[in-house]
Amino acid sequence: VIIACDNIAFVKQHEAIEALMAEAEKGYPYEGAKEHYILDVSRADHAAKVVAILAEVLPYPKKRKKKE
Repeated sequence: VIIACDNIAFVKQHEAIEALMAEAEKGYPYEGAKEHYILDVSRADHAAKVVAILAEVLPYPKKRKKKE
């Protein structure tokens, strides 16, 4: 749910957290990435709400088959 890059926490832009992140800065975690919200982890309660919402709405990654 969180991408940590250069000591910055990024979260995917999603309509489910749009209102919570309305005042958040935006940035790119790495070259070629889509724009993400920058999560202010110093606001622990806010960050926990954002992560909890994203954990509910984002799909879990599919398990990859092992190469034989």
